[in-house]
Amino acid sequence: MSTCQNLGMEFEIFCRKNNVLKALNIHEYDNGIFGIIAPSRLATLPTNWKSIIEEGHFDLALGFDEAGLVMAAQTSLPLVAVFSRLPQSWRAVRSFIKAGPAADEIKSALNKACAFLTRCTEVTEILVSHGVTRDKIMVLPMPPEFNEYIHQDVRWGIGTFASDPTSLNYAVICASLINDLGFNTPLRIFCEKDHFDFSNCLKDSRTSVEIITIENYKDFFQKVPQCQLFLSPDVTRIDGERDFSGIYSILSSLAQVPQVASCHGIFPDIIEEGVTGFLVPERNAEIMQDRCLEILEDTNKGSEMGQSARAKIEFQFEYKNLAAKLEGFLNHTLRRRN
Repeated sequence: MSTCQNLGMEFEIFCRKNNVLKALNIHEYDNGIFGIIAPSRLATLPTNWKSIIEEGHFDLALGFDEAGLVMAAQTSLPLVAVFSRLPQSWRAVRSFIKAGPAADEIKSALNKACAFLTRCTEVTEILVSHGVTRDKIMVLPMPPEFNEYIHQDVRWGIGTFASDPTSLNYAVICASLINDLGFNTPLRIFCEKDHFDFSNCLKDSRTSVEIITIENYKDFFQKVPQCQLFLSPDVTRIDGERDFSGIYSILSSLAQVPQVASCHGIFPDIIEEGVTGFLVPERNAEIMQDRCLEILEDTNKGSEMGQSARAKIEFQFEYKNLAAKLEGFLNHTLRRRN
């Protein structure tokens, strides 16, 4: 088997594991597409990878994340940038474009790319802020099986994401105040595997706490529909930046969970006051408590808000039309093999 075929097989395995083939309907194009696998596959590529790819009669280069994007841009093939992972934070994705060791190369690759594919709406806004036009960005729809997690018979508790110690501390204070009123509502703290030590945030907690470690957005989406609301008490740091809940706020809205948050997050007007959730002032646990109680005390109102939150997200990002958009994009961008 040739090196070219080996690389093609590795790419196909990578795509199948990450649902890329299914999402892009690549099977219609036979072998007329090739992806450069990175960063995990960099060590397996031969030193003459560039000539192998350019002589392999491929139609398109797919650049996965930072390293793959830079490599794909070095070929003469049309480039599509695929941001396949969920970023650790807003700053992590922004920094690799803005101040990373290969920042200039990445910016050049971004300029060359004819389209961008991602499941992460945070990445979309970062790309736009660096000059990429929105019509080049395709946000892949959530896998259809996610819908089965949405319909939970029992929703109980307050969900929050451990984005930073100060914000989490306000979530704990708010949940404790609610518990003091006799609600006995658990606080479900979602965190990534390499989360910060938040033991100090919990030492004065007066409510039951459940720690839920997530490795990807599917883990989050399975659990968050069990919550009655999602609390995002994000605060502005001294340097003016926020470690806000970002994509998790968006996903909780897609899961029909109403929001109580101190900011809209990534996009303007995501939270419609009293319709999809409530906006609250920063660092004010008492007002957070009042708004949470409006949802906790009226399950019908909470359910209606959750449905409105999902509808707002679907309308904002046109999830229902994305499959057709992707199909049209592929038909016009890729040339079929003869």
